[in-house]
Amino acid sequence: HMGAFAILRKNMREANELCEEQLFSPPIEQLISRNKSFDAVIIEQLWYQCYYALVKHYNSPVLIGFLSVGNLPYVMDSVGNPDDPLLNPDMAYPFTNEMSLDERIWNILYTTWTRIYYRYWHLPRAQEIVNKWMPDVSIEDIDRNFSLVILGNNHVFGYPKPLLPNVIEVHSLQITEKRETLPKDIEEFLDKAEHGAIYFSLGSNLQTHQLPVGPLTALLNALGSLRQRVLWKHTGDMAIHPANIKFVKWAPQKAILAHPKVMVYVMQGGLQSLQEAVHYSVPVVAIPFFGDQLFNARKIRDAGIGLALNIDTVTEESIVRTITQVVENKTYYDNIKEMSEIIKDELVKPMDRAIWNVEHVIKFSKSKHLRYYGHDISLINYYGTIAILVLPLIFIIYCVHLLLNYLRSRKGYNCMKDRIKFY
Repeated sequence: HMGAFAILRKNMREANELCEEQLFSPPIEQLISRNKSFDAVIIEQLWYQCYYALVKHYNSPVLIGFLSVGNLPYVMDSVGNPDDPLLNPDMAYPFTNEMSLDERIWNILYTTWTRIYYRYWHLPRAQEIVNKWMPDVSIEDIDRNFSLVILGNNHVFGYPKPLLPNVIEVHSLQITEKRETLPKDIEEFLDKAEHGAIYFSLGSNLQTHQLPVGPLTALLNALGSLRQRVLWKHTGDMAIHPANIKFVKWAPQKAILAHPKVMVYVMQGGLQSLQEAVHYSVPVVAIPFFGDQLFNARKIRDAGIGLALNIDTVTEESIVRTITQVVENKTYYDNIKEMSEIIKDELVKPMDRAIWNVEHVIKFSKSKHLRYYGHDISLINYYGTIAILVLPLIFIIYCVHLLLNYLRSRKGYNCMKDRIKFY
């Protein structure tokens, strides 16, 4: 397994390589060659900073960032949003907001390193790519001039933290009021699940056949031994076909989770999948592998909406025990039902909030009413102000210290004189 530092370096390096390949691909070149202008450019802020050049190319007065996973230190920095690593756990680690001392130290080290690596390696590399196309564009300047940042999340899925007016949370955008329909074979399979059904999917980034033989065999044997029916999303062929398991290459996930017979969702811990499980009130058994999945799995356990399994130590017995516990203990359903009600109890729907904020920053693109002053102040000015306040205080304390020492010495001297006179 790669550590969080190595994963971040790998992802940023590959993102720059992919970004360069895309920027100079015929479809993108054809799109860029069109003489058009846009009121705003919305860019995924995760790792694809070389696309910032589109803001200059399209003469857009508004740059809007979108982040599909939680939040990241350098994304918060793009609008100057305070992000205290002492209190706010990074999604790279399975920490909660009640971190222990060693977790706080590790969290500070990681977030600080992330910021340094992003600014002094990732952005310069993105700048090199952009220079081949538009040499007069400063990626670093654009990175500090976002009008709005949209986080595809909700603090309920993580932990509350302070956000500026131009940083908004809009969760579950992939879920619409129009419900997907189930294919007839899947619908019949779920309808006839006398003891309920379990939905198994590891998302789109990881396929079941990529699992090591040991854990895969344990999963097959464990799920095959349950009395519930199991709907398993899998693109390949399985050597074992338990009678209660139906393998499907494609699964309309939201429609499946909405089915009343689905009792547990076995998943990889991805944020969007978690949002859908909560929306439809389906308790979860998470098997995290990488990225924010470990963080989300920890949240699942702490919120009491499910349990988690470690793919490195998983056994047939632990799988059966964990799934059975989530199925039979109604507390997990009650907790996720309450969480579902919380995220749905909003004055404005997430999509409407996103649309309104985008239109707002476009309408008032010349105004600075959302820009945080702390984003523009230099470190010298910031710490200079502290120095102006602190240094005089230190000087006063020092003078008082000298005065007290002097008075004590005078008192001792006078005392000695009195004793000499006495004798």
